[in-house]
Amino acid sequence: MDPIDFIKGAVHLIVSFILRGENMKKENVLFLLLAIITVLCIMSIGVAIAERSPLIAVFAIIGAFIATGIGFSLRKKLRESGELQ
Repeated sequence: MDPIDFIKGAVHLIVSFILRGENMKKENVLFLLLAIITVLCIMSIGVAIAERSPLIAVFAIIGAFIATGIGFSLRKKLRESGELQ
């Protein structure tokens, strides 16, 4: 399978899942969005290395840390309040 076709299929599946709203809580949508942002930042690190751009790499690393940190702190907050199992 071509990687581009795989990515298109995965994006289509995620978008259709979100649009149908099947058992998707607001928190889960937020976690999905943070995960996608983190993955994009990690991918940007590879692009920055290929382009030999340390500035883009630094911004991508910072973005990945921020998105991951927000996700973990949100999960802790929700778990302490009893809204997340």
